[in-house]
Amino acid sequence: MLSQDIESCAVSLGVLAGQVSEEHWAFLRILQENLRAHAAQARHLEQELLPPAGAGALPRFHEHDLPNPPFPRLNKRNDMEQNTIPDGYWEDARGCLIPVEQIKEIDKARDELVREKVAKAKAMQTQLRQLKLELMGDIAAFVELSAERYGAKLGGDKGNITLQTFDGRYRIKRQYNESIGFDEGLRAAKALIDECLEEWSRDSPSPLRVIVEQAFQINKEGRINTNAILGLRRHKIEDDRWQRAMQAIGDSLQILDSKAYVRVYERDAHGKYVAIPLDMAAL
Repeated sequence: MLSQDIESCAVSLGVLAGQVSEEHWAFLRILQENLRAHAAQARHLEQELLPPAGAGALPRFHEHDLPNPPFPRLNKRNDMEQNTIPDGYWEDARGCLIPVEQIKEIDKARDELVREKVAKAKAMQTQLRQLKLELMGDIAAFVELSAERYGAKLGGDKGNITLQTFDGRYRIKRQYNESIGFDEGLRAAKALIDECLEEWSRDSPSPLRVIVEQAFQINKEGRINTNAILGLRRHKIEDDRWQRAMQAIGDSLQILDSKAYVRVYERDAHGKYVAIPLDMAAL
């Protein structure tokens, strides 16, 4: 039967779970669901069109005779977010559909426990995100209010701010952490530095070569040590090429991203400010 052949093709795609990338598997899942929908349509037609025993040839039908359609077709990746799992089945970690009656009770209980706790964790995450936005907004508004006493208008709110209660027991800090890096100008700086080292090392090894090589060394994350590169500018060398290289390093410096942090502190019995942890690992 055609419907059985199509269903077999859909089931066969399940063997690719874990063998391809997540992106490719997502598209295969869409194809798998489309095949299942076509198989269902084929079964519907087979039941409607197969003649009883001893009957003549199959009747002719046209495209408009097809059902409208009894099962949804998945044409977009966003459809993966919708519930396409048929009743009586659970989807396992490989993306395969398992009949509910074949699933152990302990596995069902584990699934229920995890889903319940994850839902609570997500709800708490939403509250923490809202708290951060509230703190950032209120701190910025207070800083503006404080500046208005002197008729000053502040340009931006990137500065670090510390606010505390009148008795000094509690303290709130707003801090910005900027990640810096270099653009393509760093390659020009490296070329000029290499020219200098090549000339200076002709007669005897230059100790500066080791410092430069360590500065431009790439770490395990595929990044260079930004502080070590900037540290090269502390060497007072009058060579014009070196000066141009240091200028190139400064010009190529750029801010990659900026993250805002809000930390809340409480002063303990010894007068030390201790951060109030909001990370479950620190509780």
